[in-house]
Amino acid sequence: MKLHNEICPHCKKLNANLNLKETDGSYECIDCGKVTKVKGISRNGRWIPLLSPEDLLRKLGKTPSVAEVMAK
Repeated sequence: MKLHNEICPHCKKLNANLNLKETDGSYECIDCGKVTKVKGISRNGRWIPLLSPEDLLRKLGKTPSVAEVMAK
C-alpha cells in the first residue's frame, strides 16, 4: 500500500498519509472538507503518466510537425 501526501488546491493544507488507490484518487481535505481528485491514479493502482509539453518534447527528442500530430 502506497500512501500519498497531497496539498489541498483550495486551502493549501497538507493532507498526509492518503491511500489514493483505495478511493480512486479522490480525497476529502481535513481542513476545508472539499473533495479533490488527484490526476494520474486509477483504482487498479497503475500510474497514468501526465506529461507537460516540455516533458513530451524531451521524450520525443524533437518537435512534431502539424502533419505528424494530425496523422495520429
